[in-house]
Amino acid sequence: MVHGPEHRQVCSWPPGLASNVLEKFGEGSNCLCGYRAGSSSELEELLARLHKGIELKTDLYLSLLEQDHWDLFLGVFKASHCVGHMCWHLWDSSHPEYRDDLVQKFGNPIKHINQALDISLNRILEQVSEDTTVIWFSDLGMGPNYTVNDRLPEVVRRLEGSAVNSRKTSLG
Repeated sequence: MVHGPEHRQVCSWPPGLASNVLEKFGEGSNCLCGYRAGSSSELEELLARLHKGIELKTDLYLSLLEQDHWDLFLGVFKASHCVGHMCWHLWDSSHPEYRDDLVQKFGNPIKHINQALDISLNRILEQVSEDTTVIWFSDLGMGPNYTVNDRLPEVVRRLEGSAVNSRKTSLG
């Protein structure tokens, strides 16, 4: 249930935790941050995946909180970050890919996901004791991004191909 897998296989400390989480909650879904919903059905599917991910992650955290007395418990939700990538064009009416038809049908997806996160936080707060210090923050900001960084790997691949072809030509 992470933003993007950093390892080929799931790992955890303690070692058995990952397999227990996978068995009980499943893998969840990876982020599609480079993706933009172009149709109503695509946006509906993306939002359903994000909501399901929030529910699963909340259930996981509540389960873990029940299992032990924690000196420190840190949980991370990726949904706010992901919806920002996927739906910024529906938040910002000046964005070149803004779609008023989708906004009219779905409202503000970023607001809705953040409201779902507020509900999850409330569920978690109901489970912790009154003497628990809770810190809730978003570690990633969001704003318009008009770069083409997502296309860089393809550019490098093509340049590498050009370099190989020019070496073959110059070597005869």
